[in-house]
Amino acid sequence: MRSSEKLCIALRHAAPLKNAAWLWNAVRPIYDSVVRILAPAGLERVINGTDRVLVLPELRGISESYEPEVWRRLMAQLQADDTFVDVGAFFGLYAIAAAQRVGRAGRVFAFEPVPSSFDILKKHIALNAVQDVVEAHCCAVGEHDGDANFACEHSCQSHILPDGTDSFKVPIRSLDSVLKNRRADMIKIDVEGLEEMVLRGAATLLNDRARRPRAIFIEVHPYNWHLCNTTSESLLRYLRMYDYEVKTLEGTLVSYIDGYGEIIATARNSKQ
Repeated sequence: MRSSEKLCIALRHAAPLKNAAWLWNAVRPIYDSVVRILAPAGLERVINGTDRVLVLPELRGISESYEPEVWRRLMAQLQADDTFVDVGAFFGLYAIAAAQRVGRAGRVFAFEPVPSSFDILKKHIALNAVQDVVEAHCCAVGEHDGDANFACEHSCQSHILPDGTDSFKVPIRSLDSVLKNRRADMIKIDVEGLEEMVLRGAATLLNDRARRPRAIFIEVHPYNWHLCNTTSESLLRYLRMYDYEVKTLEGTLVSYIDGYGEIIATARNSKQ
């Protein structure tokens, strides 16, 4: 199926047919049906050339190039038997690849608050046979347990709102509540602006040098920080308070965050 899929993609982008939208609109429903019939066990994706993940046939648009620099740095730091925490797991690509890397003695906690995305996450976990490693939670992660209004603007960009008509209630759990006395070796956070709230809900974990993560990968969204009174100063101060060094993906020390991007907070006593 993989070779057939690549052939179809090549035909779709061939010069004579590249602009034949009318043809592809007519053929697409038939093609989608054929894919579902021929690939009931999922479509293979080798993400960034390193990690084999099966995806649902209806999500055949998922590319094998997925946040390559973040992926490379994060996966390189995962070790066998690690506990990996994925806050904002979406469809589960990171969670599944991490589960395969940490192995049966490891653990993955995956959090996804949007019910439709969580349903896909659960299906992907089953499709990749990592149910024994991945523990999935349909909730947001924040400073305290409770619930909040949640805005779902589109499939990959959602966030908590103070209030709003186009929102729905979601449960919120703190990492300290879910993990309790468990360790977390690495954490990935992608929460559309609620980064500091996630960290504040992990204060006990971060303060415990025997359990705290050696690295925290954080996708920062300053354009939404006004929703929770976060600033560059407050986020960096909080990480430094727990003795984390904050750098960019390129290894430059971060003194101020003024735009969307990725930062890596590394525990100062870590060997990584």
